[in-house]
Amino acid sequence: MAVLFEEDHSAASWEESTVKDFVNIVTQQADGLHSCTGSHSHKKKNKKLHMYFKRLSGHVLERMGHSAESWELIRKKIKTHLMRAHQLVSSLLTTN
Repeated sequence: MAVLFEEDHSAASWEESTVKDFVNIVTQQADGLHSCTGSHSHKKKNKKLHMYFKRLSGHVLERMGHSAESWELIRKKIKTHLMRAHQLVSSLLTTN
């Protein structure tokens, strides 16, 4: 996900420091997740996830010229995914 934000997001009306903070938090969480999974190999799933965000970059950002509208679509997609992840984690925590 963080790779998306290496794209030109100057058309989006986001504060640069907010974007950097968000990317840092997502990166830290991903690192924490990797440390939890230990030696379990999830390369195939990681590759699929990487390809999903790469396609988002190509299909949305590049085709829409990195416009503010394209970044708003990306923001909405990421927000939806983060909300789903939160729901999943919450359901796992309440069942344990």
